[in-house]
Amino acid sequence: MSGKFSNEELKMALNELDDQQSIKGVIIGSLIGLIPAGGLFYLFGEMGGILVWLLFSPAAIVGWQAAYLGRAYKFKYRIVPGIFALVLHLGVTFFVFEMNPIMLLTAPLSFGVAAYFGKRKLTSIYETAIWKMSLVNCHNASLLTADG
Repeated sequence: MSGKFSNEELKMALNELDDQQSIKGVIIGSLIGLIPAGGLFYLFGEMGGILVWLLFSPAAIVGWQAAYLGRAYKFKYRIVPGIFALVLHLGVTFFVFEMNPIMLLTAPLSFGVAAYFGKRKLTSIYETAIWKMSLVNCHNASLLTADG
């Protein structure tokens, strides 16, 4: 028993999490998120000046949309919105902002912001199930290395 949840409840929650996340949903959500994100970047370009913290709001939009449709919690799924946000950021840097050095320096951060916001919100049972699974995996890995 793991606190307030039984082992069966945790296994069911983990299976439910795995069943709900979808790479197709992540890709479609990222593509849909590119539309308002690109519009926001265009607006920034038309304004002339940029505030550095505003450069990450389009990446957050891409991540949120991917999280909403893809329901991903594993990082391998959250790489997709990060790549879309990075490509959008670099494309806008080359074509709208004419190779602005600040834009180039902040491009990798757009990847991180989109990947961070691409994670779905988890309830306590889901967090407990993931935590317990990681403990079991660490324990099994340490047994394998101790045996030889």
